Amino acid sequence: MFGIVFRIEAQPGKYQELVEFLKWNGEVCRDREPGTLRFEFYRDPKDDNAFYVYEAYRDLDAFEAHKKNEPFQRWSSGLRDELGANFTVVFRGDAIWSPAG
Repeated sequence: MFGIVFRIEAQPGKYQELVEFLKWNGEVCRDREPGTLRFEFYRDPKDDNAFYVYEAYRDLDAFEAHKKNEPFQRWSSGLRDELGANFTVVFRGDAIWSPAG
């Protein structure tokens, strides 16, 4: 299993738009990506304008397949800079153990 956690702050005035984008991305993952095991985001308890995003994939190949979906392509082509600031990858790597396999 492969996972990534990142933290992102919404640009001023872009909080709800970022929430809606992340929801859409999660729905695409759920409905069209069998290799995506989890796509969740949580509000940072210390900053109401920031999120932690947790993604888990069957393996690195599933993550690479995820990067071909429409939300990821939009995110990578400039939407990330439009909606979010201070994007930081907290963790990226393989699981040592998971009940998901």
